[in-house]
Amino acid sequence: MAVSDFKDGFSFTGLSADSGPYTLLGGRYAVGVTATFGGGSIALQTLFPDGTTYVNCIPAFTAEGLAIVDLPPGSYKLDIVTATAVQGFVIRVPLGRGA
Repeated sequence: MAVSDFKDGFSFTGLSADSGPYTLLGGRYAVGVTATFGGGSIALQTLFPDGTTYVNCIPAFTAEGLAIVDLPPGSYKLDIVTATAVQGFVIRVPLGRGA
């Protein structure tokens, strides 16, 4: 398993259990995953103010894919349910002038 933690995002390979938590600064992010799903799922989750509850930010991936999402600053993790060989990224998408 390898996880690279960027200043504002992270990439991962070989996961088969939940990741993180990771702090994101907020803004627009690209979330991409691929895995051996076998009926499983992968969800990006954020930590709620109670400090213990994580909830999905976007619908869970049940096949490889890419999503673009606007996220507030906070703590995030990947919730992996029975998927293996999970790899992908959560990276900030820079917005150009006037965007």
